[in-house]
Amino acid sequence: MKNSTRRNFIVKSSAAAAGVTVGLNAFSSEKTARVFGANDKIRMGFIGVGNRGSQLMNLFMKNKDCEVAALCDTYEPYT
Repeated sequence: MKNSTRRNFIVKSSAAAAGVTVGLNAFSSEKTARVFGANDKIRMGFIGVGNRGSQLMNLFMKNKDCEVAALCDTYEPYT
């Protein structure tokens, strides 16, 4: 077996990664290009919804790709 060098390893692994990428792109289609799943929305949880927390929460709620999943605050007036 020939001695392996770091340079040879990097060249061969880069070529293999490029081949896999080209192969995956060859099998994709319009039907599989946009499949809705668990990663379509960012689900946020907020701890402390006082002044700044509620400002941030409102900013996230304006984005259609975000969803507020949980709130937590121990301060009595905010509960």
